Amino acid sequence: MATSKAPKERLKNYKYRGKEMSLPRQQRIASSLQLRKTRKDEQVNFTLDDIIQAVNSSDPILHFRATRAAREMISQENTPPLNLIIEAGLIPKLVDFLKATPHPKLQFEAAWVLTNIASGTSEQTRAVVKEGAIQPLIELLCSPHLTVSEQAVWALGNIAGDCAEF
Repeated sequence: MATSKAPKERLKNYKYRGKEMSLPRQQRIASSLQLRKTRKDEQVNFTLDDIIQAVNSSDPILHFRATRAAREMISQENTPPLNLIIEAGLIPKLVDFLKATPHPKLQFEAAWVLTNIASGTSEQTRAVVKEGAIQPLIELLCSPHLTVSEQAVWALGNIAGDCAEF
């Protein structure tokens, strides 16, 4: 039969034995709160005009943030503003970003935006092809960064799946 000392003996096997059990919980809550604050600070709410301005700047950090914001904009909405992205003239810049070899995160985000645009109508896919995205996407298949090459496969698949012409 179990004695009253059995739970105390079992407590010796645990990391927080003999400590106030609310302390680890408070630490987890504080850590979680800090992570949420950090993530919220990283999320900059870009408008389409902000994205256009940042993409046309000479700062690669702004390029990345704006491209990520464009990706988030067209990924989260039920009716993504693909035509607004196309009409704003962002596709040529996104194609240029595919060639930014020292910046794989930028390549990934640009490929993702182009993937989403190519998943739209035939005209939207044609806009991606017309701006010369196919060759840089093919070159990204050999990227040493798996996420970049996988995103290039998705983009090419969307383009190929739209029309045999492409």
